Amino acid sequence: MPLPHAPFTPAQLAVRRRVWDALGELFLDTDTRPSLPLIAHRLAESGLDEDALGEIWHEEVTPALLFNLTLVAGEWAYFESDFLEQRIVRRRAVRHRLRRWSLSALMQRVWSREVEPAYAAAMRLRSGLLALPDAERSARAAVWHGMARAYFWPELPPLPTCPASAATLTTVWADLEPTLRPLLLKSENLERSGQAVLALISLA
Repeated sequence: MPLPHAPFTPAQLAVRRRVWDALGELFLDTDTRPSLPLIAHRLAESGLDEDALGEIWHEEVTPALLFNLTLVAGEWAYFESDFLEQRIVRRRAVRHRLRRWSLSALMQRVWSREVEPAYAAAMRLRSGLLALPDAERSARAAVWHGMARAYFWPELPPLPTCPASAATLTTVWADLEPTLRPLLLKSENLERSGQAVLALISLA
């Protein structure tokens, strides 16, 4: 039987709390797709590599918050940081790895179609941010957030973008759109979503 995990050090906890909060948003009972660029920025700023983030996702956050997918009306606003930490630390002390997986067929579909793809998209966006100079990451994440919001919520008024030319924003969107497109639901209109982003760009 594997040995129990060692307790987190204060330094590990300081980093993990921010990552737990960011990844925890993906388990909220609400549409978090527009927030993926902001989540990606927090992951990029954590200083952790892809393997470390993957371990936190699969072995810490997912076992602690998977329950929210099974509730008729789950938590939709946010998970309290103290609650999240206590739940992760407690479960980590008694369970070494997430079993794959004791989910109902319905929850397995929710996981594979919504939650895991959102995590994968956030990690792709993180990689894109890490390719930029440090000073540009926050602004790029904000632009991506505005575009994602227009794309997934085209019925809402657009958020203002940062000062940039329409040509620059068009290039940014061309890079972003392939990551967001697979997250559109079958009930959502691809053309309408794309037009909402183009309308946002036209305001530049």
